[in-house]
Amino acid sequence: MLHIKSIVKSIGDFTLGPMELTVGNEILVILGPSGSGKTTLLNVIAGILQRDGGEILMGEMDISEEPIENRSTAIVFQEDTLFPHMTVRENIMYANVEGENISKVIDIFGVGKILDRSIDTLSGGEKNRVELARAIASKPKILLLDEPLSSLDYPVRKKLSTDLRKILKRIGIPVIYVTHDRDIAWEIGDKIAIMSGGKICQIGTPKNVFKNPKTVVAAEITGESNIIKMVVGKSGRLGHIVEWGDYKLETQVDGLESGREVQVCIRPEDIVLRKRGEGKNWVKGEVIEKIFKGHRYAVELHIEGVRDQIRAYVSLNQDEIENLEEGIPVKVCFPKESIKIISNE
Repeated sequence: MLHIKSIVKSIGDFTLGPMELTVGNEILVILGPSGSGKTTLLNVIAGILQRDGGEILMGEMDISEEPIENRSTAIVFQEDTLFPHMTVRENIMYANVEGENISKVIDIFGVGKILDRSIDTLSGGEKNRVELARAIASKPKILLLDEPLSSLDYPVRKKLSTDLRKILKRIGIPVIYVTHDRDIAWEIGDKIAIMSGGKICQIGTPKNVFKNPKTVVAAEITGESNIIKMVVGKSGRLGHIVEWGDYKLETQVDGLESGREVQVCIRPEDIVLRKRGEGKNWVKGEVIEKIFKGHRYAVELHIEGVRDQIRAYVSLNQDEIENLEEGIPVKVCFPKESIKIISNE
């Protein structure tokens, strides 16, 4: 188990932390925009960068002052770091300092048929498998992955990400995978940590982080979001009312201060569009544009009485989709469970 305790690292104007993080025998995906400190964190854990404060514990052992070679960590970067003058076998064996049989590693990563090939004859996906095999051959206690699939074409990346999760679960050690690609995060992670400005702002299961974002960054990086300013109204039976212009929308959120302006997140896929609709949380809208997105349509909407433009997703087989053309009036429903209050961080 890896414990990060109050870690701090400053580089120029950027500061990582203070950060607390615990990773068991699981895959933790750190999801964040470029410049959020993801790679810096990996480099501090690996010992490539020295921390300014805090502790790094592997189980009960403090490895904060240990040199890179004594930390029992392996790190795989975005860039190809394979030795071009060696074969696949030689690259993997190079990391196998104890001289043990590497047949299990070869089997796990499916590289048995390319062992005698030179590196420059490999495809991108094959190189990734060899990089990962070399990392595991070193028998690390912690595996650190810095977007190793980011340079691959989508079909190869999709296939390898599916395989990679199975492989990493089979190995059974703490894994930290950093990325800005939410699809990879959903595919691979047991847990997702959202990182912004050098800090972890939310951590949880993929489903929980997607369904209940806590910040604007978390909402936007985990999926398309309608971020709308509203005002907290009175407390209702199950939660507060939020006021949006003249509309009063029920929520399942409580414990808020009435009269306070808040940021509300509503996912496009949670919004309901109908020709007719009455009752709580229904508002009047008008179609601005309908955009084909492959397996669904994105419908841009103007809401009567407010300035905000919102987006809803509609499935291709929804009966009324053909009628959703520019200028058509529609009724729009925001289910109360879909209205999430988020912070500005």
